[in-house]
Parts: sequence; C-alpha cells; structure tokens
Amino acid sequence: PMQWDDTPNAGFSSVTPWLKVNAGYRKVNVAVEEKNPDSVLNYFRKMIAFRKANPELIFGTWKPVDRKNPKVFAYIRDGGERKFLVILNFSCREASCRPGICLTGAEALLDNYNDCPPLGKEIRLRPFEALVLIL
Repeated sequence: PMQWDDTPNAGFSSVTPWLKVNAGYRKVNVAVEEKNPDSVLNYFRKMIAFRKANPELIFGTWKPVDRKNPKVFAYIRDGGERKFLVILNFSCREASCRPGICLTGAEALLDNYNDCPPLGKEIRLRPFEALVLIL
C-alpha cells in the first residue's frame, strides 16, 4: 500500500488492506516527504524535471567512461551542442572515478549531496553519490 500520510492504513484505504502497511509509515510517507525539500521524493521530482529540460540526456549519444571501474557507473551524453558527464556511485562506500577527459570549465548541475566534490583527474564520490556535469 502506498504510504500517503500518517493516518490509519497510511491513508491508502479506509479499510485494512490485504498487504500490511509498513511499520514506519507514520514517519515515512508522501505528506512528510513533500514538506522536506531534500527528501527522496523531491529529489526524484527534481531529476525528472531536469531530464525533461535537457533532451540530450534522453536522445544524445552514449559513451561509457572509466569502463573498467567496478565501483562507479560513468558515461557521457552528447547531444551535439551540449555534453553531460554523469557519474554514479551505487555503493555504500566512497569510490573514485577517472573520467579521462579535461574537466576545465565543467560545471556541476546536479549532485545529491548538494556540494560537488572537487573536479580533477580523479573525482572522489561519497556513498551513493550521483553527479551530473555539463562539459
């Protein structure tokens, strides 16, 4: 059941649903997430809006970066006029990426920590960090 709010049955139904409601629904629900600008819900909304505003992320050519690195997933999306470097650390530990490209003039557009790590030959990402740069 979707956890809409902190009311009985998480606001999903006026009757007991056939699946159990998560025990933490009073603290983790849409109503709480909407009030927090840094919530997961609002981050996903921001990402969807960002993707819609940048068609290169959908239709641009895709080129992997730092391919042999098992700790990060990194790639360039090239839309012709604009290029983006996307670097994702899906682990619970810090990880490094060596993009192998010049990052002079690169600008961080999105970072789920809201403070882009230093950019250089090696970029150190914190656990579960997602970084999008325009090149």
